[in-house]
Amino acid sequence: MNTPSRLRRLATLARPAAAAFLALLLPACASTGDGSDHKQAEMRVQHVVYHVQPLDSATVLAPDKTVQTLTIDSDGNLGFPDGQALPAQGKTTQEVAALVEKTWKGAKVTTVVQFHGDRVSILGEVQRPANLPIADTPMTVMDAIAGTGGFTTLANTRRVTVLRQNADEVRIYTINVSEVMKGKNVEQNIFLESGDIISVPRSFL
Repeated sequence: MNTPSRLRRLATLARPAAAAFLALLLPACASTGDGSDHKQAEMRVQHVVYHVQPLDSATVLAPDKTVQTLTIDSDGNLGFPDGQALPAQGKTTQEVAALVEKTWKGAKVTTVVQFHGDRVSILGEVQRPANLPIADTPMTVMDAIAGTGGFTTLANTRRVTVLRQNADEVRIYTINVSEVMKGKNVEQNIFLESGDIISVPRSFL
């Protein structure tokens, strides 16, 4: 077979492989153009063991069938109706329930509630890290950052995270605030819930 014929045959054989490669490549590069390529805040869910903190509380069905609420004080002690105060901070919810039922004979713990308060925390590379109260008007991530005076010059605005913990589940949202500020993917600018922690990392570039 002469050289031109051999080259034409090789080109013919290569076309299916090239087509398959392009079929894999193009969906990753293409945009729908209808806005469906906008993304929500990236979210990860982690299951963790919660350890109680001051102001958390336990709801207890007392021996006389009344419902009582026991609260962990600022020193980390759980107060009982008879005046006892036993260390509870750092224990799991199951350990708190066992402590109550061992100490208060005949009582039954129904729930252990995590206290958030109506506040969110903003940490890291912002002008004034703070705990901000959530008013009647819903607060977004951008609202909270504005309430701290904005970012520092060292902030990595592409990897802002919101940590949200409920019982034994932690949700971590990663938000590209730089995009939101340009009007892109504004769905990432989620509404905050009481107890959310916003963290703004430092950029090392």
